[in-house]
Amino acid sequence: MIDKLMELFTLWEMIDKLDEVQVRRSDLFARWEQLCWSMQIELILAGDEKKSYLNALAALSDRIYVRYRKPRKRDYLRVLLEKLGTLIEERDKPDRYSRSILKITISDHVNKLIGEMAKFNIQEGLSNILKSVLKDISSNIEPSTHLVDYLKSFSNWLKQRKELTSDCLIDQLISTNFNHPAFLEYMLNLYESAQNDNDDVERLKHFQLTLIKKQLHLDLLKLRSSMVMFKENEAVADILKEFLATEIKWVGLRLNKRWRENAVLDTSNSQVKGFANEPFANKILAKWPSDKSDLVELVYALYVYMRTRGSQVTIAALVKWCEDAFGVSLARYSHRFAEIKMRKSTRPSKFLDIMVSEFLNYVEDGNAFLPITNS
Repeated sequence: MIDKLMELFTLWEMIDKLDEVQVRRSDLFARWEQLCWSMQIELILAGDEKKSYLNALAALSDRIYVRYRKPRKRDYLRVLLEKLGTLIEERDKPDRYSRSILKITISDHVNKLIGEMAKFNIQEGLSNILKSVLKDISSNIEPSTHLVDYLKSFSNWLKQRKELTSDCLIDQLISTNFNHPAFLEYMLNLYESAQNDNDDVERLKHFQLTLIKKQLHLDLLKLRSSMVMFKENEAVADILKEFLATEIKWVGLRLNKRWRENAVLDTSNSQVKGFANEPFANKILAKWPSDKSDLVELVYALYVYMRTRGSQVTIAALVKWCEDAFGVSLARYSHRFAEIKMRKSTRPSKFLDIMVSEFLNYVEDGNAFLPITNS
């Protein structure tokens, strides 16, 4: 095998020094073909040395390709390149000539796919992302016979369609593992767009049901394990299933939280009414004079005090009472309390510290039966 390799390199040096007429008049082409044919048989039996032989042949192919790509192309050299190509086609990385042929083939398939998709009424966002992905494949992705086969299969599938909806196209892309990162990002954005921050129980239940249906739909898709665009990337269906499972769990936690709050709200209200006198239960007592975050601090302080005294009152009940009493909305009060904790100060509470200080001063110097006057 090594002798044949050396002869092949020597033949190339001889051919490189001749013009096309001289080469065709000689028997060099015939000898080249004979060597390639005999080496193809020996490569089958090469064993551990096979990889080294393939690398040497690829290096020779690249050397010839440099000549072939010169401004004044010598097209007859393509005969040599094609013969070498049959020897090294099973090599993991194609030689430069084979790579150029693959890129041309991929570009041709991409243009055909874009033309085929234009015949159907596909949703604009999906159509744009697929065009972008296909152009990226044509321009930036390392070409391979596997990618050519994938695009060819996709093109044949499109040609068989008389009608095509966006949902049907998405199902096909998922089932054949069209796992380009841009398409995956599109699908995740599509799933996330259905989210709703509203904590209303009925809306949460509807959203949860929608997610479960999508998860079931993915399970029912006939995934073709032999099909995959990029072998090194994770399957689209697996990523989407994992995302949906996380979302379903998250919605379930929100639902449980709302159900617990609603379950104790009635019992809590009865305790709150103990200090919420009936005459002003349905009207605003006074306008809250400070920031909402200050009122949240007061609510939490009141909550801690009442719980330590044995009350079963909830934060939700106290918040509701304060909202009614002072005519303010403390929506997302848990987030406000988290903001209080995150303050960049020596102590998280500012409002309560001031209130305690003012209260002690009033106890010492004031009169509980007279209104506070500004001096």
